[in-house]
Amino acid sequence: MKKKLFFGFPILILLIACVQNTEIEEDSLCVDESLIDETAACYLIYAPVCGCDGKTYSNDCIARTNGVLIFEEGPCK
Repeated sequence: MKKKLFFGFPILILLIACVQNTEIEEDSLCVDESLIDETAACYLIYAPVCGCDGKTYSNDCIARTNGVLIFEEGPCK
């Protein structure tokens, strides 16, 4: 019984690490912090978009300057 526990424990640790890395990678596919530009000028047209981060942005330009990589037309629900 001890041998099964010994071999199962490292596999369990490996699985937990994989799940945590997947969550981090999914977040990094949504927002690229290197693209955030607080000094950027965007047009003032209200055409809301829903970012992959679950936030509603006034328009696509605002979303992009906040580093959002994926968004769809319309406000978030």
